Amino acid sequence: MASVLASSTTRMILGLGETGTSVARWFVSQGIEFLATDTRPEVLTSAPVRDAVGSDRRLVAAEDVPAALKRVNELIVSPGIPLEHPWVEEAQTTGARIIGDIDLFIVEAAAPVIGITGSNGKSTVAALVAHMIET
Repeated sequence: MASVLASSTTRMILGLGETGTSVARWFVSQGIEFLATDTRPEVLTSAPVRDAVGSDRRLVAAEDVPAALKRVNELIVSPGIPLEHPWVEEAQTTGARIIGDIDLFIVEAAAPVIGITGSNGKSTVAALVAHMIET
């Protein structure tokens, strides 16, 4: 796992569940350098995460995260990680931009975007919006 950051590395994915691995796959497909970590050590050794990240040198073990955060200027935080997490707060103290996957991908959208959020009713609202667009 990465213990020394390359000077050109400025972004880190925090959280390697569904969202974090999708961000990692997109970064790899775009040739964008990044680091990635998770609060759960076993996740860093899982085959799906290693495949998504594309290189073990991008994975940062928990003990190396504080040092890595000193050189990161953009932290992509997965939805399952609270913004009060110490690693997020540490990144904020160094001036890193804290964003989510929506922030990252919205600038890539070539068409208008409708965001549907919340705990309940997203599928119903999405179906209604699709129906309105179709008619």
